[in-house]
Amino acid sequence: MNKNEWDNSLMEHFAPKKAGLSLDLLMEMVEEVMDSGVTLLSEEKEGATRTYTIKQIPMIPVSELGWANNADGDGGGSQRSLLEDWLRNIQGTGFQEKLDGVTERMKSGFGDIPKTADAKYIQEVMSYLVFVKTLTMAITNFNASAAGFNFEAFLATLMAGSQIPASGAKTIADFTADIDGSVVPISLKLYTEGQLEVGGSFTDLVNDLAVPNESWASWAASPEYDGGAMKYIVCTKDFEKSDDPLARSGVINFYEFDVSRKNVFSLLANASKAGREMITSSESFMVALSEWDKTKQGTAPDLASTLPAKTAIGAANELATKLAEVLRQELIPQMVEAGLEQEKAASVVAELIELYADNIESSKNPRKLGTAAQVKMSIAKALYGQEANTRNKEQKAVFEPILTKVDELFKNFKEDYLKKVDKRGEAISEIKWVFGREPRLVEWYESLSPAAKAIALKNTRGFLTTGHWKIPNKAAITAGGGKPFAVMPIGAKYVQGLLEQVRNEVMDEVFSIFDNMARMSEKLNSFFANGLKEKGEAKVGAEAGEEAAETTKKVADIK
Repeated sequence: MNKNEWDNSLMEHFAPKKAGLSLDLLMEMVEEVMDSGVTLLSEEKEGATRTYTIKQIPMIPVSELGWANNADGDGGGSQRSLLEDWLRNIQGTGFQEKLDGVTERMKSGFGDIPKTADAKYIQEVMSYLVFVKTLTMAITNFNASAAGFNFEAFLATLMAGSQIPASGAKTIADFTADIDGSVVPISLKLYTEGQLEVGGSFTDLVNDLAVPNESWASWAASPEYDGGAMKYIVCTKDFEKSDDPLARSGVINFYEFDVSRKNVFSLLANASKAGREMITSSESFMVALSEWDKTKQGTAPDLASTLPAKTAIGAANELATKLAEVLRQELIPQMVEAGLEQEKAASVVAELIELYADNIESSKNPRKLGTAAQVKMSIAKALYGQEANTRNKEQKAVFEPILTKVDELFKNFKEDYLKKVDKRGEAISEIKWVFGREPRLVEWYESLSPAAKAIALKNTRGFLTTGHWKIPNKAAITAGGGKPFAVMPIGAKYVQGLLEQVRNEVMDEVFSIFDNMARMSEKLNSFFANGLKEKGEAKVGAEAGEEAAETTKKVADIK
């Protein structure tokens, strides 16, 4: 019997309604079972011990690209379609309901066990087993970056949504989710416990809040959002330490909060210094916008239109090179004259230039060398290496005179060079700002109409300077309610625990199919590998296949 005949024969028995199941897929599943050495549970049956392994649970190939692809490939159902088939059986309408349903079954099982094969029961059990196993594999078998992409694709599929390609996307959303019949934009974060940080481009955030994508505009139009919003699902991984990544286990904590046109000022004002810098607003603009908002007559005030046009002032490395020229010509000679070695003096300049280039890349603000603490540490590090301590009195006596000179030279650099090439930046620096730390700023913003709030956002200092906002770990957890809305166990031992919950006669029959398929594959491999001479091997393999087919027909109630 050739491969095509085997395909047709097995298809008749195992998948009369599922075009995506072929001998290749069955053999792949069987080989996974044979290769596994991880025993999850065993059961005595007629004197023999049947062993179950984690690989007896169907495995959807883990692939961020495959899971993101809704189109069918040449071989039938795509990886995304196969994952959808399983995950659509996870009950619930939102993230919390679905995740709570999984964890509840992991704790308490699946209720009353049917006396005979029951399609609904088997479908439910297998779907939840696939969920736990696939999520475990997606997180533990990959590095942090790849695991994040897999996690995003998995949740998008779970929520019947779509991933949004990063390239060319005009939104900060990572994917959409179907929640209570509404298309909801989701920005997902996955970090190690204690290292959570939510943030990104403030310009992109404002664009999403001011003019929502038409796909989710109706959801964002809710009065609780004032016409624009983004849902954040932020997660932390809290895993046990292990030398073997595949043996890792722990939990993923899920937090949720919305950033909206209505709450963004208060949220960022209480989150961090970076957040407060983003919402900083012009005092004169605030007065003008409040007046316009009373009647909405005439043209709304627009601070951006009064500023010089954006011009190219050079890439970070170009500006850093210009500053380096100044420091080498003026700072190094003075440090050497004061008794510092030439090599140490050059090291100070190198550290400062690296800091400046990094600051421009991250903040897009060439008018700032770095924070005061960063500048101090850069100088101290150049002088003392790993022993640098900006609080040490002896070290301070050496680096503080250098710091004073650096401040003076950078101020001159801004006046003599940046002021000429960055007219817009100079104009922005001269505006009288109301900073985010002032309570009156949030009070003013919250007094505005939704339309005026959208205008206010596009005239903040953060938007005008293309800055970056940040909500650090503690503030993000507070925004998410202070405790996770779901805690999902991850790891092989938790898959084992769920398998223990389904140890019964009905599932025994289901898993016996995989046992016989494994035996059939083993014996047929031996038969063909030995030149079709070991007919006894072929007989045992055929009998195992026939028993698998009979059990499948029994479970599926096929006459």
